[in-house]
Amino acid sequence: MSIGIWLGYALIGVLTGWVSHTFAGDRGLKLIPSLFFGITGALLGSSMVYAAELAGAGFMALIGSIAVLFTVYTFRQDEPIFDKAVA
Repeated sequence: MSIGIWLGYALIGVLTGWVSHTFAGDRGLKLIPSLFFGITGALLGSSMVYAAELAGAGFMALIGSIAVLFTVYTFRQDEPIFDKAVA
């Protein structure tokens, strides 16, 4: 696997992190942590697909970055997303 492929998956993570930061606004994380968690999830998701020798690593990079960002946004201590009912 070449460095270009890894950079492509990291780009998927960066875009996912940026979109989550944009949509979350003030309730979300800052930009740099959002990008970091997006990249981490994308690389973990695509690595699992490559380790299992399956197809669809790009799609799994997207799903992995969304899953990691969702987990971080849900379980963070200072202001979780699902802490109050919206009236």
